[in-house]
Amino acid sequence: VELHESVLLLDEVQKSVRHNSVPELKNTITAWRERLPNKWDEITVWYELLTWRIHVFKMLTETNQNQPDIKQALLQLGQHEESW
Repeated sequence: VELHESVLLLDEVQKSVRHNSVPELKNTITAWRERLPNKWDEITVWYELLTWRIHVFKMLTETNQNQPDIKQALLQLGQHEESW
């Protein structure tokens, strides 16, 4: 599920770059916020999941260095989610 949603996020950002618009990522990000591992899962499960999500956020922001509006929106979204 995470990999599929990550691909959708990257695809959405690619489309927004082509159309010079801000991508709609809120639905997937909200799903990620609400879908966490179980409390009884090993810490390694939590670590791997959250590390993957941070990696995706970094990929999104780094690949959009030349798109200031998109980059700023992604940075704000990523910072909000990382602090949550």
